[in-house]
Amino acid sequence: MNYEITFHCQARMKERSIELEWVMDAVLNPDTTKLSFDGRIHHYKRIAAFDNRWLHVIVDPKEKPGKLLTAYFDRGVSTGDKS
Repeated sequence: MNYEITFHCQARMKERSIELEWVMDAVLNPDTTKLSFDGRIHHYKRIAAFDNRWLHVIVDPKEKPGKLLTAYFDRGVSTGDKS
């Protein structure tokens, strides 16, 4: 699937020092995903280069191309992983 990065997502990535490579890795190779009630997909990926924090990327797959809506480091991730 192709993706379009929204202006909001680009601005948040810049503001939060999030690399495009990390975002795409989270979307294409997530550690875990969750589907929300509105059909958006929440992708989570641990980023070793950023102190092993969880990157949370929200995608709207209903749009063509799929839209990357936002990205941020999430402190409240609960995946069952204790590492």
